Parts: sequence; C-alpha cells; structure tokens
Amino acid sequence: MLKQYYSIELASMLSKIDDLRFKIDSLNKQCNKKMKKVLMKKLVL
Repeated sequence: MLKQYYSIELASMLSKIDDLRFKIDSLNKQCNKKMKKVLMKKLVL
C-alpha cells in the first residue's frame, strides 16, 4: 500500500516537473524575442 502511494506521488511530481519545464521553455522563448526586439531598437537608434 505504501509503495503504491509513493509511486502515485512520484508520478504526480514528475508530471508537475514536466509542466514547469514546458512553462520555463516558453517563458525563455518569449524573453528571447523581447530581448531581440529591444536590441534591434537600440541598434537602430
């Protein structure tokens, strides 16, 4: 019983970690796009 509970908890944690990785990746992409825009504006000025 205890082992089954731990494996369910572990699966839940791994799922949450995957979700967070996806969110971090998408935030990094957004940040990179914004940085490129800022740099391009500074280069033009």
